[in-house]
Formats: sequence, structure tokens, C-alpha cells
Amino acid sequence: MDWKREIKLFIVRFLLVGLFGITLDILMTQLDAAFKLTIGKPWYDFFGNFWKVEGRTGIIAIFMYGCVVFPYTFLRPLLLKFSNFKGGIFIRSIFYALCFFLIEFLFGLINIGIAGKCPWDYSAYPLNVMGLITFVFFPIWYLGGIGGEWIHRLTLIFDDIIIDQLKELE
Repeated sequence: MDWKREIKLFIVRFLLVGLFGITLDILMTQLDAAFKLTIGKPWYDFFGNFWKVEGRTGIIAIFMYGCVVFPYTFLRPLLLKFSNFKGGIFIRSIFYALCFFLIEFLFGLINIGIAGKCPWDYSAYPLNVMGLITFVFFPIWYLGGIGGEWIHRLTLIFDDIIIDQLKELE
């Protein structure tokens, strides 16, 4: 195994997933704000409200979302041994969702330790843990696990192309 190659690919995946994650984060916060403005109004007001509100995220989120690469890179081969049957992706996605919760929780604790507060607060949601995570979002993280595995497999196909492009930058 060529460790230099694998490290380069890991860094590229980390950054790509991090950028994808903050893009989704911005979209989700914008959708949430638009839905909150539409409560009690006709459903078609949502579309007008969507363009009136802003999505937001923090720069630390790129690292948090980038860490999502860890379960796919290091644990997926092990998980495939235990769930290598038709429908195994649904079992693996439960595990991925739990990993995502752990990553979000740990980053929340790191934010509290460094800055004294966390940029997100789920304490108003049911099933929250210290306001850092809420299991209400389990369906979103579960679907994210399925999508993430698909994206991870897609990046594996392009490994040689990515390495060739990185060589041209050197």
C-alpha cells in the first residue's frame, strides 16, 4: 500500500466532504428559517420566504463535516464483512448515523472547551443531549449515511484521476 497516495486521497476526500457538508448546512438553515416564517401562512409563502432569509454556517463546520470521512475510510471495510448482504447498506447507515452524532457531539464539546459556547443549540428540541445533538435528526443522518457511502464509493472510482491532478500541481 502506497501510504503517501492514501494520505493525499484522504485529504482530498476530507476537504470535498467538508465543503459538501457546509453547503448542505447553509441550505438546511435557510430552509429552517423559511419554514419558521411560513408557519400560519399559506404554503406558497414558503417560496417567497426562502429568498428572504439567509442560510448560515461556521468555518469550524468544514472540519466537522470533513471528519465524516473517517467512518467510511476506516470502518466501512469492517462493516462490509458484517453486513455484506442485500440491504446491508441500511444496517451500515444506522452505524454511520451514530458516528455522525458522535462527531457532532465531540465538536460541540470542543467548541464549548475553546470558545465557552457552541454555535448550535438543540436544547429546544426533544431527545437532545446537552443541547449538542438531538436524535430528532436521526432520519436526516441516516439518509446522509446512505448518500455518504454512495459518494465515498464514487470518489474511489476517481482515485487515479485525483492523484494525476495532484501530481500536476506539484
